[in-house]
Amino acid sequence: MSLKFKDQPSSSTASPTEWNAIWKLEIPEKVKVFMWRAAQDLLPTAGNLWKRKALHDPWCPRCGKKGENVFHALIKCKFSQKVWNQTKFKEDLEGMENQDMFTAMKAIAEKRNTRDVALFVSLCWAIWHSRNLFIFERRKEDPRLPVARAEATMEVYRKVKVPQMQAESRQKSNNEQTWKPPPEGYVKVNTDAAIYMEEQKVGLGIIIRDSKGDFVAAAMKTSKFIDNIAYAEAEAIHLGMNVAEAVASGPVIVESDCSEVVNQILGRTGSNLELLWIISDIQKQMQRVKDIKMLFTPRICNGAAHDLAKMALKVNDYVQWVGTCLPHLLYLFS
Repeated sequence: MSLKFKDQPSSSTASPTEWNAIWKLEIPEKVKVFMWRAAQDLLPTAGNLWKRKALHDPWCPRCGKKGENVFHALIKCKFSQKVWNQTKFKEDLEGMENQDMFTAMKAIAEKRNTRDVALFVSLCWAIWHSRNLFIFERRKEDPRLPVARAEATMEVYRKVKVPQMQAESRQKSNNEQTWKPPPEGYVKVNTDAAIYMEEQKVGLGIIIRDSKGDFVAAAMKTSKFIDNIAYAEAEAIHLGMNVAEAVASGPVIVESDCSEVVNQILGRTGSNLELLWIISDIQKQMQRVKDIKMLFTPRICNGAAHDLAKMALKVNDYVQWVGTCLPHLLYLFS
């Protein structure tokens, strides 16, 4: 499917049909809303804040250029250009001058397919996110990180957006082997690890859901592989416990598809020396939770965490969502 836009001099006069070009993209809702706000010039750039007398000057906080508008922040800022230079859109953007983002997106859509437009929008969102990290947390990110963040956001969304009929079909065929919500009042933490042997790297993925099956939180990160798969699985459990402690205040169920680690944590078998310290840390974490259960689950019931673990291998950074960041995560994974 290709995106079609009528000729419009300004995003402010775009028709509802044209705005659907954004709403129909296969990207998370928060990214669509971001792009709609960017196209409407509603982002709190230095220029917009200066116009509202909320700032003393409109200079770009990253490159120091006077007059930071949305187009400058997302396209023309020196840092933004370093990001775009690593993408397929470098040549598409070179000839663009100061304009609204709806017009910029139209120009991309005229040359590229829908998936590329979705990536362009996701990159704009990732650049804005990196800008905010710089302003509010003084974090100077490598230009490659917004690219990885945008690609990972799209990939996770595609992986979790499974048609309802397919999901229902899987549930029927695996009636006894599906993820089950925890009892009322509990949250369930599913954890998993994925290994990339060539780079000696481990991807860790965790997802937390409540008794209604609603999404609570998710996280993924990478770690160094130390030639022990069980240790990687223990790292994933440790990560899941950390996130659960931060976002959940009630009883917790932790599920892993590594029976070896689960049994060692529960004291059913002696701890492998290589796992001794991390198992000890997990046990201490469990002691801090008033009501917690550690369970083994088959891999088929742990698909969400497994997909996140595989995705972590491509991100090379710690990524966490809490609350509403991925509104479709549970529905499409379960």
